[in-house]
Amino acid sequence: MTTFESILSQGSLVFIFILMLANGFFSFPSSQLLYITVGFFIAQGKIPFLPALLLGSLGNTIGNYALFLVTSKYGEKVAKKFLPIKDEMFEALKETFKEKSLFYLAIGKLTPSLKVVIPILAGIAKTHKQLTLLVFLITSTLWAALFLSLGIFFGKSFSLGIYGVIMGAIGLFVALYFTNIMQKKAELIAKKKESSQK
Repeated sequence: MTTFESILSQGSLVFIFILMLANGFFSFPSSQLLYITVGFFIAQGKIPFLPALLLGSLGNTIGNYALFLVTSKYGEKVAKKFLPIKDEMFEALKETFKEKSLFYLAIGKLTPSLKVVIPILAGIAKTHKQLTLLVFLITSTLWAALFLSLGIFFGKSFSLGIYGVIMGAIGLFVALYFTNIMQKKAELIAKKKESSQK
């Protein structure tokens, strides 16, 4: 048993909260591995299910929301310095998230390959704060419930490999779909700018 598992096996709920807080802001450690391990110990009676669910999802929500707030204040300036993204793409991003913020926030937060960047994208788009917080809380709770259940029923032997391939494919599809929408919006924005300058 690793030191990580040893601490969890002692039923340290505060440890779960801290780790998921770090996951929400820094995307580390892996929430999947953490919850599956916690689920394994829940099945052994070493950790209570409901407190683990609530503290894990609460920690992740706070971490995500903190990242969202930081990004909403500084994100666009930093992104424009380090990413080769045109102004039209930023405008398209903002419009897309504001038009269907609930849909994109929820789908993104429940897609492994996208969930780590959703607070950043929402921050750049400056989505509605209360709505964003609510979506983070609901999706973080659903995510926790799913992987805790996998750990409870399948234990640490649950294979993340097959899951990763399936979720990766879904994430790629969602990312391509979202990128296609943004590119179309960016083209429209560019055309509007050109027509206004004539």
